Amino acid sequence: MKKPLALLAIVTLAFAARPALAAKPDDGIPTEAFKDSAQHWYNVNPDGADRVIHPLPGRPVYKKSQVREIAENILLFQRANGLWPKNYDMLAILTPEQVATVKATRKNDDTTSDNHNTHSQIVYLSRAYTLLHDERYRAAAQRGFDAVLKVQLPSGGFPHSWPNMAGYRGLITYNDGNTIGMLSLMRDVAGVRPGFEWFSDDSRAKAAAALAKGIECILATQYTNKKGELQGWGQQHDPKTLQPAKARKYELPSLCPVDTSEIAQFLMGIENPDARVIRSINAACAWLDKVRIKGIRVEDFKAPTKHGHDKRVVNDPTAPDIWTRYYELETDRPMFATLKSEVIYDFAKVDEERRTGYGWFTNAPKSILARDYPAWLKKNGLSK
Repeated sequence: MKKPLALLAIVTLAFAARPALAAKPDDGIPTEAFKDSAQHWYNVNPDGADRVIHPLPGRPVYKKSQVREIAENILLFQRANGLWPKNYDMLAILTPEQVATVKATRKNDDTTSDNHNTHSQIVYLSRAYTLLHDERYRAAAQRGFDAVLKVQLPSGGFPHSWPNMAGYRGLITYNDGNTIGMLSLMRDVAGVRPGFEWFSDDSRAKAAAALAKGIECILATQYTNKKGELQGWGQQHDPKTLQPAKARKYELPSLCPVDTSEIAQFLMGIENPDARVIRSINAACAWLDKVRIKGIRVEDFKAPTKHGHDKRVVNDPTAPDIWTRYYELETDRPMFATLKSEVIYDFAKVDEERRTGYGWFTNAPKSILARDYPAWLKKNGLSK
């Protein structure tokens, strides 16, 4: 890999990815980062065998202002290795029986940063300590931070899960906020952002080093096609070859607009970007602009399926631009996949369960191209 970026430049990253710290406990701390895992707990697979507890109907949740109660939930779910399991609601008001079950499974190794997990809990506890000065929150956040440093791959990216890194769990994972979430945490600590002032100089130095290493990974994994064109990123990349890699059966090596948008936005937070970062952002946005799709929309309609509805693509010249989740390497062709890992190009041929139960389309690049990228160019005195 190329020479790491200067740490001094890294710690001056703009603070854009995290909302400002609440002024007082009554205002609460932002909880949006927990919505992904909570949605999976309640709606995607509420009876999953990998859950140690399951959601109960009609149960209330804590209000955003109930910082202490939410922080206690986060402490409860922290595993002995310092990390967190995914797909639970950190705002859920649990029964005594549920609390006892979670406590009894503290030594489980079901920890992951998937679905915006682990880094979100550390961020919340860091801010909760700043507001409430409960030493347990500080200790738990520090323990989580130290564990995250151990998880970072030699390439600089972060895996889907740890310590279970079998199969796709050991790949460099950009999907669902994995690597960018971890690097955002490092940026917050290294840059002494609001809510992170209490971290020691030693922790800040380690965060800066991890951040520099992670940015090198981002630049190294950006895909260059056989024509020599720098493009975007995949959901997952092989930690050795750094190329886009296969995850689940229907998640094939490809380039992904959602992850490319998130990564480009993260890179735009670098103050005084060097030539490599500028080239990376320009190439990513050029690729996103190139592969936008016009004149179609995705329609949800009632149908005699398992879920009582289905989805289809319809022509609509008035529809806003849209992107598919995956684009074929080298051809930039919008692609889908079956549960047999077959590449297909017709959305109607996607397996029924996956057609309705997976996000095959996105508008994530829209705001990046329309607002963030032009603003970044102007700020840095650049042109496309």
